Amino acid sequence: MREFPGLVNLQDKYPDLVCISVNTDYYGDSSEPPESFRPQVIEFLTEQKASFDHFICTDESDAVMAQVDAFSVPVVLVYGPEGRLRRQFKNDDQTYGEEGFTYVKHVEPFVGELADEER
Repeated sequence: MREFPGLVNLQDKYPDLVCISVNTDYYGDSSEPPESFRPQVIEFLTEQKASFDHFICTDESDAVMAQVDAFSVPVVLVYGPEGRLRRQFKNDDQTYGEEGFTYVKHVEPFVGELADEER
């Protein structure tokens, strides 16, 4: 949640960029189905003024994290215009120190490089 405003700013800075966010709070507990998270998610997205697509994942969070080969959030996947994964930002191995990666220091510069390649 701390880095989410960076995603919003990234979309604002690069309007041709397609950003999506995925809520992975669902742990498979039948007493808290995925749709039970909707009110909190909508409130957060509204507060953040996020204007891109958002998904509330219906798969258990552990399965989702295994799919993206990560142990914890946040995870940022950056795909190039050809649809190929160009970089995955995560901090499972402390690559970015205890604080982790940030949009300002890590994600945005990389996206800027991709945008420059396209020009």
